[in-house]
Amino acid sequence: MNAAEFSIRQRVLINMLVITLLVAGVFSFFNLRREIFPSISANYISVTTLDVTLNAPEDVERLITVPIEDQLRDIEEIYRLTSVSSPNLARIFMELREEETDVQAVLNEVRQKVDQAKRDLPRSAENPVIEEVDFPFPVLVVGMTYSPRADRIAMKRVADDIENELMTIPSVASVVVAGLSDRELWIEVDPYRAQAYGLSLAQIGAAIRARNLDVPGGVLKTTTAANTRCARWPKCARTPGARWPTW
Repeated sequence: MNAAEFSIRQRVLINMLVITLLVAGVFSFFNLRREIFPSISANYISVTTLDVTLNAPEDVERLITVPIEDQLRDIEEIYRLTSVSSPNLARIFMELREEETDVQAVLNEVRQKVDQAKRDLPRSAENPVIEEVDFPFPVLVVGMTYSPRADRIAMKRVADDIENELMTIPSVASVVVAGLSDRELWIEVDPYRAQAYGLSLAQIGAAIRARNLDVPGGVLKTTTAANTRCARWPKCARTPGARWPTW
């Protein structure tokens, strides 16, 4: 008996199967999660640890990266472990095995291992940040072009203005600006003057960090309320041996 003959003889059964498939399809259509630009997991997990007192990459690797790596190596779901140690920052990337689908379970295990490694980290180290690496698709990309001789600071202001305008749109969740560096202050220390004052680079760095603080400056009430903040940068200029650039 072939399939056609079986279908003719078992009409009730075939009709029930067709109705079941139709009901399941309608139910899936209204309940299936739909995203125009879904986030794609790359089966990567990162652990980032910051310690502003460690300026040498060798110290970061020895005191932070290695203790965390020793704990993470026991996780069987990790296929490859890669670390980057830079001044004040340690980043560890974990590539999971291709057959691993439960990333959340691995994330929980990574958190447990990192908690065990905390007792071996310096007290000055901040709590490690553990997160899954994903690649969200941008809905809209806005490009800016400029000549090599253009004023980078002015271009950064324009990019910031565009970012602020886009963030005022109610349906926009986040805006990422890439390709332009954030404005920084470069401090050059005169080693002879620092030695005369009996100061090391670590002490000068600690003094600058202690003075680089934001304190509330009050609330300005108009049609909306805005919290203003006052940065105490001028105190940094009194650090012995520091030279500030002009803009």
